[in-house]
Amino acid sequence: MTAVATRCARQTLLAHARLGITCIRASQEFQRWLAVKSISSNESIAYSARRYFVPSAIPASQPAKSKRVRVRKHHLNTPFTYKIMLDDQARLVEQKLMSPRTAANRATALRGFLKSNCLCEDDIVGLEMRRLYPEACERYVQHMQQDERTSRNISNSLSALRPWKEAVIVHDTAQALESQKPTPFTTVLREIFDGQNVALVARNIGVAKGMLHGWLNGKNPRNSNAMYISRLEAYFGLDRGYLLHLAGIKEQGKRVESVGGAPRPIEFRNRVGELTRIIFCLKPGPGTPLRDQWENYVRYKTAATLVMDGLKRTRRGRWRISPCPITARTDTNWWAFLPDRRGQTVDYKEVASARIAWAKTAAYLGWLRLGHESGGANVPESDVETLAWLAVPDHIEQYLDWTKSRVRARNQGATQFLAYIASLVRPEAGYLCQTPQLQATLPEPYRSADWDELCKKTFELTHQLTASYDDEMQVSRDSFAPIMHILQMAQPMDAIADMIQRMRADRPVLDPKAEAIWARDIVLIKLLASNPIRRRNLIHLTWRADNTGELHQREDGSWWLKIHKSRFKNTRGAAGAREFYECQVNAAAWTDIERYVRVHRQRLVRGPTDLFFLNSAEGPGKSNETHLWTELGRRVEKLTATYLYKCPGIGTHAFRHIVATAILKATGGDFKTAALVLNDKVATVEKHYAFLTANDGAERMAQLLAGSFSRM
Repeated sequence: MTAVATRCARQTLLAHARLGITCIRASQEFQRWLAVKSISSNESIAYSARRYFVPSAIPASQPAKSKRVRVRKHHLNTPFTYKIMLDDQARLVEQKLMSPRTAANRATALRGFLKSNCLCEDDIVGLEMRRLYPEACERYVQHMQQDERTSRNISNSLSALRPWKEAVIVHDTAQALESQKPTPFTTVLREIFDGQNVALVARNIGVAKGMLHGWLNGKNPRNSNAMYISRLEAYFGLDRGYLLHLAGIKEQGKRVESVGGAPRPIEFRNRVGELTRIIFCLKPGPGTPLRDQWENYVRYKTAATLVMDGLKRTRRGRWRISPCPITARTDTNWWAFLPDRRGQTVDYKEVASARIAWAKTAAYLGWLRLGHESGGANVPESDVETLAWLAVPDHIEQYLDWTKSRVRARNQGATQFLAYIASLVRPEAGYLCQTPQLQATLPEPYRSADWDELCKKTFELTHQLTASYDDEMQVSRDSFAPIMHILQMAQPMDAIADMIQRMRADRPVLDPKAEAIWARDIVLIKLLASNPIRRRNLIHLTWRADNTGELHQREDGSWWLKIHKSRFKNTRGAAGAREFYECQVNAAAWTDIERYVRVHRQRLVRGPTDLFFLNSAEGPGKSNETHLWTELGRRVEKLTATYLYKCPGIGTHAFRHIVATAILKATGGDFKTAALVLNDKVATVEKHYAFLTANDGAERMAQLLAGSFSRM
């Protein structure tokens, strides 16, 4: 290739780069010229990684040393100014390669950007279009807000400004290649990998080691590599899309993959997805006898006295009206609510225990009507809708065998179903034993039987089956499976710390409401890590400006939780031992809580409320009403799927497992400390986390007999 051809190819590329309509690969001549060149210089051109952190638990390495970025020297005779970019765009309009309207909108956005940052068109393009671009954009947004511009207008202006930023990146990349220096993408990549083990990072995020080495040596990534670049951004806590923009790759609008690559599939979740496609549970319509029977039963179970209308009940057989209701009553979940009729109005009260009982009832009655070809009892549908079937022993064993074949295991659901049946037919105190009038709702063959003998026979059957199934029991759902890779870490809490850092790196700085949601989510995850209380208590957690809420601040600046025992699920257990659950929030969350309540929370408020966690979406009814954030659990699942290492998405309860395991693995950690943090009994914690201490003996033996084992 002649020197003239080479120079022409370079000039063509730089001209198109300034116009923002091409990329480095625009010229084939330039590509052939580039193939014989090598990039050996490590000099920077004013690009660096923002909000960068080293994942503490995954690579288990020390934080990378900060690398000083040296501003490049300009090698072109003509300085690259904003005036040049505007003139290049004007030529595009003359050549009919861009519409005048689009060019005018972009020019207006650029001039507004320059004015808000005290610049003019003759100024050389500086750091405000490179490393300091987010801060410069924030000043531009504040300037537009002072001019009372609408949110849509602000968003459109930022969109019109983005092509100018892309044009600067393309210009800098081309000039770096011209000078045989690292491109902006290579510069930032080398900075974040300084002190890192490339092979270890490649293995953790599922990227080929050779690909990473190629990028670090100056090779430019292809458009098809966008997925792997996004993984790097998530792993190192960079701004989403930052590396993609430096590489000249357009984002496709897809969600960033889970940190560390795709999580391991959870067999139980896949199995449940298959099973739920077959709908067999009974759904009685409004006004049916079964609905009336169920309402009478729930009223009996929630009555304050042990004797109601002549019916007896065991001392511990009462259901509680939920102190923290989180679900609105609908036509499809009527079974979880007890109507309280006062005059012409009806107030529905949520009964959480009724959900579990109805699930067992609807499944059994729905199975009865299935045909023999589906494994059911083939009972006519008109004869199924009555609670009296739960006192008939004929089909119980067949139903439990069917459920075993369906889920491919005899699990705890079988014993729980038998315990539920036994509570209904228990002599003297069982509800069905005391309501013989329900026998008339059964088919004719069962109406002539002795009701007491029928209930007694069913009660004895439940005890026999429970004893027989004892050796068959298997765990079909392992609640630790989605987080086992985290629990097996030397310190599981490090994974949560990394998640927080990634969330901090993803802060939206140009949208006030989005930033308020981000601040709320940071507090939510930190509170779950510090005080892993249950989902209902989080949804109903209160804060008041006069400092009288359940979350309050003391004079020394510390934040505390003080929740009455009646608002906990296990009020009859460990939670009932003390009048209040009173616990300090870890100091790591204090600043985030203060920022949320003093700056961001008011942006989510739509009406008077003392709720601490507020829903960001519009609820039903009037727009000036604040509704319970019932989707809090779903939000935690989404956050963990995005920011937690190799996580398929976990709920709030999984944080209790992570925190308890972290305490027990820490030096000096014990079951009593874990039980106090979880607000649970020591025996319960020992039962669920005994597997953590099973290896203690082997580890201690290895220490004591290290000399002997070393000779083997």
